[in-house]
Amino acid sequence: MTAIYTEKLQVRSYELRQDGAVRHSVFLQWFQEAAFDASTARGYGMKEYDAMGAAWLMRGVDIEFLQAAHYPDKIELKTWVSDFHRVRSHREYEARRVSDGALLARARADWVFLDSKTFALRRIPAETAALFEPNGQLALQPIDWLDLTRGELLGHFETTRRVQQYELDWMQHVNNTVYLNWIEQHAYEAWRAWGIDPAALALQRHWIEYRQAAKGDDTLRLVSDAARVDGNIIWQHRIWRGETLLIEARSVGT
Repeated sequence: MTAIYTEKLQVRSYELRQDGAVRHSVFLQWFQEAAFDASTARGYGMKEYDAMGAAWLMRGVDIEFLQAAHYPDKIELKTWVSDFHRVRSHREYEARRVSDGALLARARADWVFLDSKTFALRRIPAETAALFEPNGQLALQPIDWLDLTRGELLGHFETTRRVQQYELDWMQHVNNTVYLNWIEQHAYEAWRAWGIDPAALALQRHWIEYRQAAKGDDTLRLVSDAARVDGNIIWQHRIWRGETLLIEARSVGT
């Protein structure tokens, strides 16, 4: 069996944003689902993890968008495990358009292994690590994020929002993909508040660290800062519940 798991899908019309391109958060949804499918293909599906009393939780993701996908493009997803450590693992992802092989998006996610009841970190069983055949290959090379203070500050923007029930997943937490929607929406609103045409906003890469989960009816404070650094627009985002930092993220765009 190969260490790389592959599956194909077709873009659905409801996955498009207003300009006709697939929403960035949809790529992250595809990648998350591909991770579950890849695990199931290796004999570790939801039922098996429930029996173990364990679960995987995404602690962070670095995702880059290279080209747009449109309806009804056929997409090939690839995912593989690049490494295993005591309680965590990195999983890599690629999305390509089948018709021409163009690389549309790629990502590297940091997953941790948890007790499904207490959410305490658990050691990954040796047989599990061996079964997934980590290959050391990275889909996306980490970068050193530029310091905003090095450039021309464009602005600071804050809003509040309340978590909606439809944003929760089966673990009763805000789903990881929802935070990406919030971040991009907040950048759009900031652009508009600063008097810049939001149509000119192009976000190409996000690094998101999930520190703690937002839950139903939480009131959150979203904070974004942006600066022009070495020809790029660098963003820093934070999501707070009171004095608790839930999400820290960086974005780069043009």
